[in-house]
Amino acid sequence: MKKIFVVLIVILVIVLILALVWYYLNILNSNKILNQSKNSNNAQTSTNTVNSTAVLDTTSPKAVFLQFKKEVDTSTSFDALMVVSEKYESVAKIAHDAPYLPTTAEDKSKAFTMLMELNVTLDKIDTSGIIVDIQGNNATLTIKGKDGKQIGTAKMVKEGGIWKVDDIFWK
Repeated sequence: MKKIFVVLIVILVIVLILALVWYYLNILNSNKILNQSKNSNNAQTSTNTVNSTAVLDTTSPKAVFLQFKKEVDTSTSFDALMVVSEKYESVAKIAHDAPYLPTTAEDKSKAFTMLMELNVTLDKIDTSGIIVDIQGNNATLTIKGKDGKQIGTAKMVKEGGIWKVDDIFWK
């Protein structure tokens, strides 16, 4: 009976070690992809990077969200979107999205076109009507269109004292 118990403990430890190694490798891979996007020599990315250097108020989830939307709306390439993502999105969101990011120029171009077609731009949002509900380090923003109807919800999380976009749901 003791042998079975010891074997089960050893198997459990091995599984835990493998899970930690897998997690660590995924984090390294997501950082590698983001660094490749950040270091891209694409002139459009450089332009957007220069334009995306200042966040006016990182203590307000609404202000961070609006600045994020402004920079997404003015992005001119997939790599530029990745710079905005790294700046404004939560660590968890970046890690979640990393395995799905395109790597070839053609795939990046297609992904950028699709994402911009799905993008709800600031000119369609009633920025004064955004309702903010803060619960500790989490915030929910209820986003309304210019017609007063709810068009989306943004989930925000505070990381290191700065609000980050954790998820956005558009209707």
